[in-house]
Amino acid sequence: MPTGWERSSDGVSVFYTSPDTARSVQVFRLEEEPTPYDSAVIARQNASGADDYALLGFDAKSDDPTALTSLEYTYTDPAYGPRHVLDHRFVGDDGVTLYALVVYGPPGDQRAQRDIRDQALASFCGPAPCAD
Repeated sequence: MPTGWERSSDGVSVFYTSPDTARSVQVFRLEEEPTPYDSAVIARQNASGADDYALLGFDAKSDDPTALTSLEYTYTDPAYGPRHVLDHRFVGDDGVTLYALVVYGPPGDQRAQRDIRDQALASFCGPAPCAD
């Protein structure tokens, strides 16, 4: 994560929050959905009930159960106001465990959010200690 971000946890989720709290990353293990695609479909359905929800993209391959599935949308959060979300569902390095990595930020900040997402995905180690 970028320097200065604060790490916290809540239940099964780990959060990283920027010093100004405008951006955050949530990472969690998926327990019930059998594929990244199935999980993303459920996430899309859940998000669609949010205020001012707008789907911007859904990149999924239902014929490849291990493929990274991406969801991009905007909504209005009661505490933070308008939000832009990049939500990725994927299979971990063990080939079995499913994870979600979700980047939240203000609209108009997509480039920074994509950079944060790419950095997090590239360095993701799952529950095992990361190699140096």
